[in-house]
Amino acid sequence: MSKSKLLIASCVLLFTVSAQAAAPITGNWITDGGKNSVSITKCGAALCGKIVKVLKTKPGEPSYPGALLLSELVDSGGMWTGKIHNPGSGKTYKAKVKINPDRTLSVSGCVAMFCKDMIWTPGA
Repeated sequence: MSKSKLLIASCVLLFTVSAQAAAPITGNWITDGGKNSVSITKCGAALCGKIVKVLKTKPGEPSYPGALLLSELVDSGGMWTGKIHNPGSGKTYKAKVKINPDRTLSVSGCVAMFCKDMIWTPGA
């Protein structure tokens, strides 16, 4: 085997070994501020998250039971990436989701390089 082929094979092997799968995120989660309970489950080849219960609303504030919040989440090596939906505005953003060391869920909705970060806690 030539030196260049050996180098390429070594790089591919190193990348494959160092790639880390994202920690599982399926289950029930309480959103920032305790407003909703969201269930993250398998949806086809990806994961998605729906509001299963509205926990808090202010008078006159709309609620969105059953709304799809997260979709097309796929393992991107160390985190999950996909889409996050804002049911109030109808807009969809890029999403990054990962488990934190304290077992909370870091959820980010991003437009270009600007992201809004939220922390969700495990739910029942």
